[in-house]
Amino acid sequence: MDHLRWPDNHPLPRPLVPYLCTGAEDAICNNQQNFHSWPEKMGWDLYEVVSIQESANRCQAWLYFGFLRVLAEVAGEVFDINDYVSESDVDKLLNSSKVKELMQCLSKTLFATPLWNGPTFTRNPLPAAYEIYHLLRRTLLKACPWIMYVVRQHEEVTGDKDLWDFPLYNVFFSTFILFEEFFDIFADHDVFYPLANFAKKFM
Repeated sequence: MDHLRWPDNHPLPRPLVPYLCTGAEDAICNNQQNFHSWPEKMGWDLYEVVSIQESANRCQAWLYFGFLRVLAEVAGEVFDINDYVSESDVDKLLNSSKVKELMQCLSKTLFATPLWNGPTFTRNPLPAAYEIYHLLRRTLLKACPWIMYVVRQHEEVTGDKDLWDFPLYNVFFSTFILFEEFFDIFADHDVFYPLANFAKKFM
């Protein structure tokens, strides 16, 4: 998660997130209209018993790269998956260094219209802001309990409760971080506060 500040003297290393979509790019959610229902379109039963690897593959394709593609679409930007992947000595990893830039572009798009409000100007959210707000809320209601279910199931089977020792956990962690970056865009807009407040309980 390259865009996060990470102290040089931190006792834990910066989390590394494996890229899991090599050869399976067709599993990445392809547009905003399909985002909420993507598991059904792919024939995935979210609560069927599958490996943690398969669950992580689905999470990254649907909720991480799918959400980035939706945000790029809303912001009027071209989505190129190569912008979010980097090579390492061993394998491909997520590269989140462009996430901040995308979020800034999205913020300008969603809150670009100045509105006179007494002695000051405020930012008037465009209809697209409400649309993506409700889309994400509906999707979070489906996705967040599923992610917690997957993690708990794996912990029960393996007894592994340390995120930092298991790279696939970081796939789920990076997804929550991405959601949180999105919530920050709406932090100064009271009408959207319930979404951020709702989502924080899962993080």
